[in-house]
Amino acid sequence: DPVIGGSLLLTYTTGYVAPLLLAASFAGALQ
Repeated sequence: DPVIGGSLLLTYTTGYVAPLLLAASFAGALQ
């Protein structure tokens, strides 16, 4: 099912990118 594959890929991508964005914004706030 393409919908399930797409949602899994979206969830995986979000789970991978979100921590990076949080770390980047946190590092930017410290400086």
